Amino acid sequence: TKVDEYLHRTNYTFWRYMQIFFHSGARSTELLSMKVEDVDLENLRYKAVIRKGRNYVEKWRPIKRIVLHLWEELIKEAEPNSYLFSRHLKPGKDQIKAYQITKRWYRLIKAKPELNISADFYSLRHTHVTEVVEMMGERAAMDYTGHSSPAMIRNVYDINHQSRKDDQIRGLKNTL
Repeated sequence: TKVDEYLHRTNYTFWRYMQIFFHSGARSTELLSMKVEDVDLENLRYKAVIRKGRNYVEKWRPIKRIVLHLWEELIKEAEPNSYLFSRHLKPGKDQIKAYQITKRWYRLIKAKPELNISADFYSLRHTHVTEVVEMMGERAAMDYTGHSSPAMIRNVYDINHQSRKDDQIRGLKNTL
């Protein structure tokens, strides 16, 4: 909440990117390579290019209604064939690199002592994937993020996996 309010007030385009990132299930590399033509607002979906080993796979992913207005805003600002997130995280002709998000997060969030935030930008992805697992299950989170195995969800993204398992064990009523 602190970061959300701070960025909305001080750096709107980064705030908008953060919102779309959080609610997209995508990696930064996927969002930053996305062009206007990859967004289908009518069907509430966007096309992500996902790297699987040495191969690249195109996959349509849903746009959540909670951030639809932000996608619409981006499309209105963009010219045909432009990247959705270019310089200053605005639509433009140049593709930027994913490391710039990490650098920006550090400069605008982690380096601000008054915010007292130590989490990395990708912690947002972990938090969201955990919420998807808790609301819809592991399989849905796996499909949503583009992973082909539940291992990544369980071992990397689902930050509450072990505590949920422990709670289930605590609640067992099996007898001797």
